[in-house]
Amino acid sequence: MKKAILGLIVVVGSLFGTVLGHNYFKITGMMDKMANMPEPVYPVTVQTVESKVWQESVSSVGVVEAEHGVTVTTEMSGVVSDVFFESGQSVKQGQKLIALESMSERVEILGQRSRMTVVESKYKRYKELFQKGVVSLEAFEQSRSDFETLSADIAKLESKLNRRFVRAPFDGVVGIKNVKVGEYVTPGTKVVRIEELEDMNYRFTLPQRFISDIYIGQSLMVELPAFDNKPFAGVVTAIEPAVDVGAGLIAVEADVIDDSMMLRSGMYGRSELYLEAIEDQIVLPQTAVVYSLYGERVFVVDAENDNRVEVREVTLGARKDGSVRVLDGLKPGETIVTTGQVRLSAGAKVKVVESSATESPEELKAL
Repeated sequence: MKKAILGLIVVVGSLFGTVLGHNYFKITGMMDKMANMPEPVYPVTVQTVESKVWQESVSSVGVVEAEHGVTVTTEMSGVVSDVFFESGQSVKQGQKLIALESMSERVEILGQRSRMTVVESKYKRYKELFQKGVVSLEAFEQSRSDFETLSADIAKLESKLNRRFVRAPFDGVVGIKNVKVGEYVTPGTKVVRIEELEDMNYRFTLPQRFISDIYIGQSLMVELPAFDNKPFAGVVTAIEPAVDVGAGLIAVEADVIDDSMMLRSGMYGRSELYLEAIEDQIVLPQTAVVYSLYGERVFVVDAENDNRVEVREVTLGARKDGSVRVLDGLKPGETIVTTGQVRLSAGAKVKVVESSATESPEELKAL
């Protein structure tokens, strides 16, 4: 019995030793093979760090407004007797838009003018007689008072008659008419929107911390989604003298250059207000920066050390248009990796290649 157990132990030990030996030689062979493998070289694209001019700017959202644009309304009540314009047409300043029924005013003016003939004649006659000493000063003054009073009454009636017409306040283009002939209107009834399309403004707001950075004549660029973000140049023309207490914002107005008269009131856009230009700044493509919870870093290629990379911590500033300003951590003349950082680590060996992988294609190919 004891011999059988001892034999079994010997057999199991032999098998176990055989497995261990086999695995040992297998692992040792793999380690030797890996030790003799060439060091991996990772393809990357690089860029030489250069000093550039960094244009500081601040982004904001705003609305396009016409320099001259109002909704024309009526001043008086009455029935619309005539409409002198068509929707969408161009009009001149002072041009009649609509007329209200004015027969009673016209009749009253005719009556007063007929009286004026007599009153004016009496005033002129009394004036001559007073100069000759025939009539008293009191009689002359009374005739002059009657003449001036009637003249004022007629002017008042003519003004009232004139207000029965609604006129264009300036040259511009009218919108869709809101009244029709025969319609009864009251004071404040909206007749039509009129806007001068040649001069357009862009109004936006900025946080109050930028109040010392904005000034009259400052340049900006406005992009409008309505025109596929086509840029329109502008110049700051007015700055609100007070900051909005509730929002902490300051309102700014700018003239926008629009020779083609494409802009319309109410369009919203995104603007870039240009601040100071800073010389000798390190600017990198954002693809060169590796972002992590522990900070931002870049891979610097050391050509003198067999193209091995060094991990460099950097301090970043503002970002715009795919670029980022580096405040600290790099100096001009160094070479940094722009793409291909995924597999890199400190001391990794790289090979510089040309690649357009990060460039946006002009058009997408159909699948």
